[in-house]
Amino acid sequence: MTQPLGTPTDHPDTPQTRLRVCRVARKAELAIRSLVDVYHGLMTHWAEPSRHCSNDSRCRDCKKGKKQLWKGYFAGEAWDPSREWWLPVVFELTECSELDLRHRFGRGQVWLFSRKAEKADKPNAVTARLLDQLDVEDVPPAFNIEPVLASVYGFQRLPEHVPNPKPDRIFVEPTTGAPPLTTKAKAHPVENDKTTFKQLEAERKAKLREQTLSVAPSGKHG
Repeated sequence: MTQPLGTPTDHPDTPQTRLRVCRVARKAELAIRSLVDVYHGLMTHWAEPSRHCSNDSRCRDCKKGKKQLWKGYFAGEAWDPSREWWLPVVFELTECSELDLRHRFGRGQVWLFSRKAEKADKPNAVTARLLDQLDVEDVPPAFNIEPVLASVYGFQRLPEHVPNPKPDRIFVEPTTGAPPLTTKAKAHPVENDKTTFKQLEAERKAKLREQTLSVAPSGKHG
């Protein structure tokens, strides 16, 4: 189940929550409504918390040989079923989930993000499924995500977009046809098709016995 995403503060009639980065929890799913047409990608290093990777000679984590990890972010709204409202969030994409959005992401889309139960050392097992395409006129305006990411990663200006290094998924279609032949029932057996060494050896010995009997003397003398 999806956990509540925020708690109203100050005045109940005008509830407010702090804008923050939103991620899909383990064993959970989350409906996200996009407020923008594009997402912004960054290279990071896995740590607690994650650190921004400048991807050049200035990055200390690169010098230490630490693995790079791509993450994407966009202005969106998360559906909170406990309070039945859309809560503004800076949503975080993983390398895996971005592949589901690639080439078709846009403003006004509602996506269902799911994270299966996985081990702690596999943080990217998130998938996305498109649920709906809303009229963009019915979607609230986007907000600036830069201050939130700056507080998370410590940079002063939002770096240039870095695309996800993972290649596109390849989609294929199955074809129909006759089933393959099996060793139990062949439609057209091949002559002299022997499947085991024992069969060949038995036939060789049988032929040898036949040849021996055909040339052996009868045992009678005149």
